[in-house]
Amino acid sequence: MKLTDVIQTEYLEVTQKDISQLKEIHSSAVDGLCLAFDKWMENSAIDFREDFWSGRTAENLIENISYTQEDMSIFSLQLSSSKKYLATTIIRIETFGIFFSALINTHYKKTKEQKTYTLFFSDICSDLGYLGLLNDGANILIHGNAGFNLGERMRSGKITVTNYSNISAGIHMTGGELHLNEALSPGQHMSGGKIYVQNARGMIGAKMKGGEIHISESYEDIDRECFGNIYFKNELIFSKGKSILRGKK
Repeated sequence: MKLTDVIQTEYLEVTQKDISQLKEIHSSAVDGLCLAFDKWMENSAIDFREDFWSGRTAENLIENISYTQEDMSIFSLQLSSSKKYLATTIIRIETFGIFFSALINTHYKKTKEQKTYTLFFSDICSDLGYLGLLNDGANILIHGNAGFNLGERMRSGKITVTNYSNISAGIHMTGGELHLNEALSPGQHMSGGKIYVQNARGMIGAKMKGGEIHISESYEDIDRECFGNIYFKNELIFSKGKSILRGKK
């Protein structure tokens, strides 16, 4: 398998050989992203204003860096396996996803790239958050854990996660699609779009206003204030605050 095949397609089976190959790649663009990330993390310790949480602070730091989809993939892998960054506090790890969302959003706005944006995160990264924040058209593949608030305020596009998605995937999303393996309490406050999940844990569709959640294997509870459509094994089981069909969980 070629390196570009691993990075730029929705190929889900990535071997350790592929990972090792990616870790060894160095470029001036990746070095530039590392420096920008260090500056951004310095801001995150003291700056929790709207510019930080919306990703605008990160966008300002990367605006003069010329980077590609491959650079983003390599950067994500090197970052998520770095003892330097994983030794930081949980609160700061939570915000890693904002930076990556800014990288993708900025690149996609400039290029309208239709190839897949692929990110690699280790299992320990289940505490990061906000991957796919404000996504509006990009196709994103996440190898590993996605953390919490995946696809928050997502407008369009597609996000696929190969492993675990922490609490609140699709929160406040208005469009697009999430394709998830296992997720905790997906669909909070969503008003549009679709979530496809194999195993949904916790409370599903809390205060959901619209959109669809499709569950293929198992689920636990559905919020009674949910006003979206919930499907289980292709059958509509919950709609507009009412249980329609009790499927086997």
